[in-house]
Amino acid sequence: MLIAYSKRLGYRVGFIVSLSEGGFTASVYRQWVEGTHSEECKIDGASVADVLAGRDLIVSPPVIFDFAEIQGRREFSDYGFWCSTLDPLDIQKPLGIWFNRFAETAITRRDREESPRNMETAPLHVYVPFLSSTFADCALHIMTHPDWPLVIDQSPVEQEVEATRSAVLPRVKVAGAVQVVADGYTTIPIQVVDRQGMLISSAVCDLYLAETGGYLPMRRVRLTDGMASFKVGALGLEPGDRFKIKLGFRHFSGLADVNVEVI
Repeated sequence: MLIAYSKRLGYRVGFIVSLSEGGFTASVYRQWVEGTHSEECKIDGASVADVLAGRDLIVSPPVIFDFAEIQGRREFSDYGFWCSTLDPLDIQKPLGIWFNRFAETAITRRDREESPRNMETAPLHVYVPFLSSTFADCALHIMTHPDWPLVIDQSPVEQEVEATRSAVLPRVKVAGAVQVVADGYTTIPIQVVDRQGMLISSAVCDLYLAETGGYLPMRRVRLTDGMASFKVGALGLEPGDRFKIKLGFRHFSGLADVNVEVI
């Protein structure tokens, strides 16, 4: 499993993460402040990690990410991005419930810029390639504050979140442009590949298609062994007409485009 982190979280808090075969627990720690926090909740930083020795801390109860429980939810899907939002002012429950952000944004049409505008921060990310993936196939990314080290029982790599996401989520490989005879059909092969462009031969998943013109007999295509094909027709169109087909997953459309020219 890929475990990574990046130092760019704006809130002055840190994370304590412990992994297991089926998920992980995460707690939030922060500076204990006299007069704001009770003496009973003060913890010596050395008891958390040597690097935190000399700091008085307050640590939230752990939040559990249970992969088996996540798999049972309706929003669990191919090409998933699971996260939990952070409320830095809540001492007891600073991390919210886990949800598939791609499913949420597909419904609301919110873009990535809207979360900061709405004061939402999601510092813990779990990227799930396919419905059939195990937890070991996924990637965990944690965004931390530079002054508050990540405490974790693994050896994570430091990299930007985009690198973690692209390392495990699949890509769609398809011809960028095709031709089809007016009132005729053509068949277009598709594959799901990794970031090196290599076929993911173990992939069994559904791709969703949408067109700006022409005719798609099937708008959902099942891939086995990472491969499939679909038909597109130019019914009612004339030579010189052009349209586009977009391919993606259930909650993330437009991963690839095919430009179709009618001849």
